[in-house]
Amino acid sequence: MDTTKWKLDKTTVRLTYARTMISGVFFSGAVELDSPKEHKILIIGLGGGIINNYLSSMPNQRLDVTVVDIDPVMKEVATKWYDFQPSPLHRIIIEDGLVFVNQASDKGLKYDAILLDLCINKKVALMCPIEGFLTDEAISNLAFITADTGVVIVNIITAKDALLEAERVSSYFSYNIFHV
Repeated sequence: MDTTKWKLDKTTVRLTYARTMISGVFFSGAVELDSPKEHKILIIGLGGGIINNYLSSMPNQRLDVTVVDIDPVMKEVATKWYDFQPSPLHRIIIEDGLVFVNQASDKGLKYDAILLDLCINKKVALMCPIEGFLTDEAISNLAFITADTGVVIVNIITAKDALLEAERVSSYFSYNIFHV
């Protein structure tokens, strides 16, 4: 049985963290629900592509979704197992997320919503986001490429005994950008 041939339901998201990140895009007011207006969304960290598949499949939405991931294998996984379909409004770019954000800042690009969902694949105190996004330069560039009414949503994962790391990340983003 070849499970790559199974039809994937992109309209359902079962992972709680992914549902929370998606909800934040709309509840923040950064992206209007059922709006004909085009909204630009940047997702840094692909994983299997659940979040971008859902956003790019929403009816009555015009979402221009760019996903950036450093690992080309993740694009293969998203394509083979999660039915990633590129389109003019849905793309995956293989690039270091920090490099992409720096270049986007240099180009003056703006996004209505930025989702940071990139992790280190080791059990350490802070697994998500990666430490590279907790620098003044990275935060400054993220703030610059976020539209005036935009939002940055951060997936924070810590080891069980390192919950203070979540507070550190939340405080850092709150102090340096806006609301987390």
